[in-house]
Amino acid sequence: MKDEGFVVSALKYRPAEWDEVVGQDSIVSTLKNAINSEELARAYLFCGPRGVGKTTCARIYAKAINSKHIEDGQDLSFNVFELDAASNNSVDDIRQLIDQVRIQPQLGKYKVYIIDEVHMLSTQAFNAFLKTLEEPPPHAIFILATTEKHKVLPTILSRCQIYDFQRIQVRDMVSHLAKIAEDQNVNYQEEALHLIATKADGALRDALSLFDQMVSFTGKDLEYNSVATNLNVLDYDYYNRIVDAMVSGAVGKALLVYDEILEKGFDSLLFLVGLAEHLRNVLVAMDQGTIKLLDCPDNVKQEYLRQSGVMDIDTIISHLKVIQKTEVDYRSSKNKRLLTEITLMKLCSIGESISDESVQKKKSFSAKPVVLVPSPQKSPSSVPEVPAPRPQPISPPVVLEEQLQLETPTQETPRIRKESTSVRADIPPKLITELKGEESPSNKSEATNKINPEEKESDSTSLSGRKQKRRRGISLSDLDSEEEEETKNTYTDSPDKIEGKIIDESQLEKVWGEYAEIIQGQSKFSFHSTLINRKPQIIDDHTIKIILENDVQMEHLNSEKAELMSFIREKLDHKGIRLEAEIDIEDKANISYRTPREQLQDMMVKNPTLKKMSQQFDLDLDY
Repeated sequence: MKDEGFVVSALKYRPAEWDEVVGQDSIVSTLKNAINSEELARAYLFCGPRGVGKTTCARIYAKAINSKHIEDGQDLSFNVFELDAASNNSVDDIRQLIDQVRIQPQLGKYKVYIIDEVHMLSTQAFNAFLKTLEEPPPHAIFILATTEKHKVLPTILSRCQIYDFQRIQVRDMVSHLAKIAEDQNVNYQEEALHLIATKADGALRDALSLFDQMVSFTGKDLEYNSVATNLNVLDYDYYNRIVDAMVSGAVGKALLVYDEILEKGFDSLLFLVGLAEHLRNVLVAMDQGTIKLLDCPDNVKQEYLRQSGVMDIDTIISHLKVIQKTEVDYRSSKNKRLLTEITLMKLCSIGESISDESVQKKKSFSAKPVVLVPSPQKSPSSVPEVPAPRPQPISPPVVLEEQLQLETPTQETPRIRKESTSVRADIPPKLITELKGEESPSNKSEATNKINPEEKESDSTSLSGRKQKRRRGISLSDLDSEEEEETKNTYTDSPDKIEGKIIDESQLEKVWGEYAEIIQGQSKFSFHSTLINRKPQIIDDHTIKIILENDVQMEHLNSEKAELMSFIREKLDHKGIRLEAEIDIEDKANISYRTPREQLQDMMVKNPTLKKMSQQFDLDLDY
């Protein structure tokens, strides 16, 4: 007996019956019901991605149509005719098909014509086919198949029943591949089959081809690591390690993992896309109702569940936004590795910033209603040490960002806080006056001289003290402490730090030119021209000024001002320096009254190179 040799799995395991079709249950059910009820359309259009079973279902359907009209033992494919429109797309081919349609079937009731890749037909061929497709003979049925429905003429689409084939789910392909592996005595890991199905991107024919390739590579022993290596697919473990580093803020660990990925030959953009997909899966795993959307093995799903327990939604969304911006900037970047490494640094630092913001939000939302207590109107010398007065609530309650409490004056020396210059709009002025215990000017001046600065400093800087005050109640001293703390956090140069520093004009011009070269390297030529042609003027020891020509230059300066000043302050070691900019209104108003030659002369004065070039090439204005 002659050995048939090796047959690829895509042909060997091609479905011949409805029960063997994978992943198209709704379409199979509809077609079977149409046959059983004998409600057959004259034209069908099967459309969808490659390798999902369009031609296979067309063949099964064509044979099943005549199953009730042919005796047992007779060939059901006798009245089935196939035409490849990719190679038979001319008008003559369609005319020949039309001539064949007129002939009655010799066996059975219907003649079925399958036209594959129908979108490849020419416009003339489509037009020649229209009349026959609209009014075919009673014994003719047409089944058209295409992967690009949008290329088919609307007049053809309107004459057909359209069936959209969907991509085959990964779990369905894994189940089908497992049956084939068992039939061929191939040892496999479920993760390896899942990886093959994922790589196939919904096409079962591609999955079967990859399966044959992996069996040849591994010698009938499909292991996850070997399959991942051969398919050039990033392992789940890399993404798990990256996310763990992001959660813990370990920048170094993330960069080392990224270096391993590059050493294996993977593209940085592919890594970023995979990382975004991984974070999406972690986000999906946070809700029990959406876990079913995770199409992955159980062990991988457990990793997603574990990481979803240590991350929050705001953090993941911030991660995805950073990755999305990097993907946009990736193609225009000259140093793609540096761009990706900076992205990883940002991702590792997002967790800390988000947690700080969350703490502030919790403080503001967890604040209890404030109970304001009027201060007793007694002179400081006669204040006895008595228990706190009974609080009387005020309706509606006032909610502040920090819990405040009135300070009980000591028996020896009463402490008076410095009056805050800012008044909260949510506290009535009368209540503030009562809370602060305002008295006559003589009493205020007398009490002010008794301020204890050491106690004030200790109250405003002690974190534990502030926490205890939150528990006790409210205090205007805490309000003052909060404002003092905000003032400390806001960067300003102290007078002793700025005093004595002088801006050196030559150093300023040098630093200004260095930043102009940096801007030129970033291809920001308009702003570079502004920096070259508009030199800064020194106003005083900590102020420089630049005169601009128009609003466009002002917009460019505003967009780059933060980075420019940071660069100048660092290079000149002058943290208090600031930049003022204004548009020369006089020059701007005179622009419309200048002749072209006057404008050219002004340009030559500002740019001597232009004058030199015009003289060298003997250039003049062309009116």
